[in-house]
Amino acid sequence: MKNPVDQLELNRYFRAQMNNDGMELIIKAVLLKYLSDNAYLDPENIKPDLFEEFTFQNIIRLWDREAELSFQEDTLISCKAEAGLIMDYVDHGYPLKGLDSILMGTVYEELSSAIDQKKKGMFYTPEYTVELMLSLDKKCRIKGSRAIDPACGSGFFLSAVYDRMEDSYEEITDKDDDTKRLRMHKDILENRIYGMDSDSLGLLIASLVLSLKYKKFVLAKNLICTDSLMEGSAAGESFDLVAGNPPYIGHKQLGREYFIDLKEKYGSVFYDKADISYCFFVKAFELLKDGGQLIFITSRYFLEAHNAKGLRRFLMEKYVLNSIIDYNGLRIIPGARVDLAIIEASKTESGSKKDYMNVHRYIGGRMNKNHFDQSARIYDQTLFNIFTTSQESLNHEVWVLKDQTTSSIIHKLETAVVTPLEGIWDCYQGIITGLDKAFVIKREEKDSYEQFAVNWIKNSNVKSFRITESSKYLIFADKIQEIKDYPCLEKRLEGFRERLENRRECKNGSKKWFHLQWGRKETLFKEPKIIFPYKASGNRFALDTSGKFFSADIYGFALKKNLFNEMSLEGLTCLLNSELYEFYFKAIGKKLGNDMYEYYPNTVGKLKIPSSDPIFWEKLSEFYLEMSKDAEENVQSVLMNEFIYACFKITEEEKTYIKNTLKGNREND
Repeated sequence: MKNPVDQLELNRYFRAQMNNDGMELIIKAVLLKYLSDNAYLDPENIKPDLFEEFTFQNIIRLWDREAELSFQEDTLISCKAEAGLIMDYVDHGYPLKGLDSILMGTVYEELSSAIDQKKKGMFYTPEYTVELMLSLDKKCRIKGSRAIDPACGSGFFLSAVYDRMEDSYEEITDKDDDTKRLRMHKDILENRIYGMDSDSLGLLIASLVLSLKYKKFVLAKNLICTDSLMEGSAAGESFDLVAGNPPYIGHKQLGREYFIDLKEKYGSVFYDKADISYCFFVKAFELLKDGGQLIFITSRYFLEAHNAKGLRRFLMEKYVLNSIIDYNGLRIIPGARVDLAIIEASKTESGSKKDYMNVHRYIGGRMNKNHFDQSARIYDQTLFNIFTTSQESLNHEVWVLKDQTTSSIIHKLETAVVTPLEGIWDCYQGIITGLDKAFVIKREEKDSYEQFAVNWIKNSNVKSFRITESSKYLIFADKIQEIKDYPCLEKRLEGFRERLENRRECKNGSKKWFHLQWGRKETLFKEPKIIFPYKASGNRFALDTSGKFFSADIYGFALKKNLFNEMSLEGLTCLLNSELYEFYFKAIGKKLGNDMYEYYPNTVGKLKIPSSDPIFWEKLSEFYLEMSKDAEENVQSVLMNEFIYACFKITEEEKTYIKNTLKGNREND
């Protein structure tokens, strides 16, 4: 699939202007060509004086002398030097006759820099995704219905909504009936489609996309340049449909004043490290009529993220959840490093709730960038696990979307005599040095700092059951009171002093400049513990009895004293690395991209653990001992998994399902 900009041969014609400064000129050239190729204007009317004031307004007035655009732009925008180039493109460039006007939005989005997109949190939604989302729509084809996109960008959703609304005008059977067509065009643009966005140029493009849907100019008058989160309902209206792709912007990218304003207005869902997209669910609720429909594509993190509890509670209380399409880590929007999901819901009418909701969860492999349109094949069971679940089964703590088999398996785990892991562990994060270059050394440097050098491991050193050898050591400097007492170490750290002193903890006086930023207690690392990386493609729990120190991309835990004395770290390591518990974790864990999961303690700690069966733990400890001998590790691993399956009464059918699910995950990695 060619890049749309290349497809239109814009690179060939406007190579020197292929940047943000020349973006408007290129869009104007495409607009002029579209009008010419589709006979909206007579090419003979394009006179040299157009290029003395080459504005959107003047271009549109070649189409309709009375046309007025709401976009404010400098009137004296001369491009006489580029006039010949533009006219050559209009006369000989890739033909635009009969193409959908949404190409204006596509060109705008393609020309927008990736840096600006990331900063704004806006990425255009591919046509196949927009079509998929609006296939869930139940409102647009109802005569007289109204729809709004509260962050409409350059109009991808509004364009598709227009097309669906067009189908609701049943009396227009003859497409050549100009009077009826114009009446329909005018009605949709003036009464039925609304949009808001703070990007004025993007909003102009959206307006052009809609106006170009028919050969007679009509202004899309209900597109408002504003931040919808800070506004009331558009023109005092309420809507049958709110659809779109709200921006994904984390709290760190927001200005402080704006952050405070959002928190004050949307505090029930926007707090801690919440994303701005959460606020749009509340805004949508305000905009919708009772029974109105919401269709958003957004970050899937709201399903599991700790800071999305408020949003999950809001959705459960205020909406009837109809469908969720969980892409399960597949990144379907080119350029957007965001894991997405589509949610379709209805504003609650008198507290009514639906007995079930449809779930489509992606299980296919990594997609080739040229085949992203496969992501719209949500009824293809080779790509999606399709099932229904009850809204009542959801918990605001975390939404686990489970099919019947998965629900049955987890029910067996969680109804046994069990306790949450978080109730029996003391868990802690690894060390943050504040500057690894200063404190992390190679093995050959160890002798110079012998009394402070400790074995140092990173995420990649932690495997299932074992820890690989590391050639790195950490200078554990926190035990030093006066650096001048250790001239060799002082000489080394002095070269980093300015950067070390700039660490926050040193500035506020809580740490000395030669100490680690967050060194933790030395005793935590010296005691026996289970460690695990915070990002991994599968369960990687390893028992450390040799006192290794580890970085902040690893977590460690020991069991609380005087609790469950029959439980051993060896046996617990086996359980956590088992097929059953990897399946268990992946059913409730947060997916990151196509092949990674987030193993933060607030999720790992939710795993339920058998608490009071000495024989169970004794047997698992034996398996650990046998596997530590290496000779028959694979055989022992199979026996261990079979033992655990039997203890939880997992059937052969369920066992096969678990193995196939894990196999699919690993093939995707």
